[in-house]
Amino acid sequence: MKYTKYLAIVLASALSAAGCTGDFEDINSDPNNIIVGDIEPANMLEPLLMNGANALIYNTYYYCNEISQVTVASASNVRDEHRYNITNSNYSTIWNLGFNWAKNAKHMHDLAVNNGDVNYQAIGLTLKVYYLQLVTDVFGGIPYQEALQGDSGLLKPRVETQKEVYEGMIADLERANSLYNTSVVLPKKEKDAMFQGDILKWKKFTNSLLLRVLMRVSGRSDEFSPTIAQRIRTVVSDPAAYPVLSSNDDNALVKYAGTDTYNHNEFNTNSYGTENGFSGDHHVAEQIIKMMVDEGTNTEFDPRLRIWAKPRAANGYAWKGAVSGCSIDYGNSNKQYETFMHYETLVRDNNPNCLMDYAEILFIKAEAAFHGWIDGSAKEYYEQALTASCQKWAAYGQYAAFPDKDGNTAPVIITSADIQEFLANENVAYDGTLQRIAEQKWLSLFWVCGFEMYNEMRRTGYPEVVIGKAAREYGYTKGLFIARWGYPTIAMANNNANYMAALAAMGGTENNKVLPVWWSGQAVARDAGTPWEHSFRKLIYGDK
Repeated sequence: MKYTKYLAIVLASALSAAGCTGDFEDINSDPNNIIVGDIEPANMLEPLLMNGANALIYNTYYYCNEISQVTVASASNVRDEHRYNITNSNYSTIWNLGFNWAKNAKHMHDLAVNNGDVNYQAIGLTLKVYYLQLVTDVFGGIPYQEALQGDSGLLKPRVETQKEVYEGMIADLERANSLYNTSVVLPKKEKDAMFQGDILKWKKFTNSLLLRVLMRVSGRSDEFSPTIAQRIRTVVSDPAAYPVLSSNDDNALVKYAGTDTYNHNEFNTNSYGTENGFSGDHHVAEQIIKMMVDEGTNTEFDPRLRIWAKPRAANGYAWKGAVSGCSIDYGNSNKQYETFMHYETLVRDNNPNCLMDYAEILFIKAEAAFHGWIDGSAKEYYEQALTASCQKWAAYGQYAAFPDKDGNTAPVIITSADIQEFLANENVAYDGTLQRIAEQKWLSLFWVCGFEMYNEMRRTGYPEVVIGKAAREYGYTKGLFIARWGYPTIAMANNNANYMAALAAMGGTENNKVLPVWWSGQAVARDAGTPWEHSFRKLIYGDK
């Protein structure tokens, strides 16, 4: 009941972030709401992780995968997020998710300050940054220093530029890193669904998130002091002060017991608890298939594909991808042939949700080495990253039910020899380009919670986007790739001046889906007066 009562305050926090004044005072004076000190921070961690990660993976499935050309909704006459028909209700969903859970994380931090518990303070700061980075990356400038203070009467917080938001997040993560006391085990470690009370692993997660944050704004490196390149070098070169995820054993996985409603993965519910309910709704996009399958022989060269997806009997068990942004007619006439998401490996009672993994850290190091920001070989980091990703997914292969040409199924096994063959494949072998690193990093972010695949596409321009016929003709984004989501209507209505200033800081005057966020490669190129040499500009169109 304490969890339920506490969660009642999160709506107020989201309204505060948006600047809503409507029913705020009535909500905030509800005598059933919890105030600081009414609950132990340890008791907040479990719902923060388990419910928060479930909310994230649900929205990864419904929104991120669709706009990132990972999946295509098969109910083509109903769901068309892959055509960039993202509406205000969708904006509000992600906006509230991020601010709500950030408010919970801040509350846990404040409770820990009152209790003098430095580890829960550090975890609270880390999770606050994790959720607010989701919001700023999707929308642009947001309240940060003045956010989450509606209960103290701050109803029209200043909307900071993304540079300011990122400076705030970097400072909070640095503060969290300095707070951890790794000589103790987290009190009530059974409430820690991710690291079971291991403080060193929490510290690694904090610093790994710091690397993600730094790499996100690396295109603006020289606008920070010290530069982002220098900060990345500092973190990578001092593992004693800045430990990061160092193996798959460190992966930030929110684990579920699978024993009751509160403790099971989001997708094991009545609406998704069948193959048709989960896999039948969202088919694997052509983008993924083309990057993992030899087009001439229609055989996969990437061993992870059999764990992520499986072909359809109606197509002779051959790989066929769904077309992002396709017309409704094309989608309806082809959906019975298109590749399924692999239900058996992605939906289980106790399937963990991944917030971040070791492979991502290695890809960050590969890119940093490519640019000369850190010591070491970009090629070696790149190959280590792909190896780590394959080994991570190999553990899921035992649950797979992959069909042969006769429809008989068997688990999927990935051996060391398979990984070596994969690394040597001409489509995968390191070729000295940033494109190769970026594309394989994008693939390895599959089924990581949040909008990371979408964020990396906008930051690097890879993989190239194909704008489908309907996505172009319907005009939701004027035929362009979706560059951001619009601020929710309630935010614009109740804190208009501050949000208009945020749009101006991003270089625009309209709250639309084509204005690039400040850290994106498109915005960096625009501000430098150089062309953005990717499909955001070239408009690579599909004809289906």
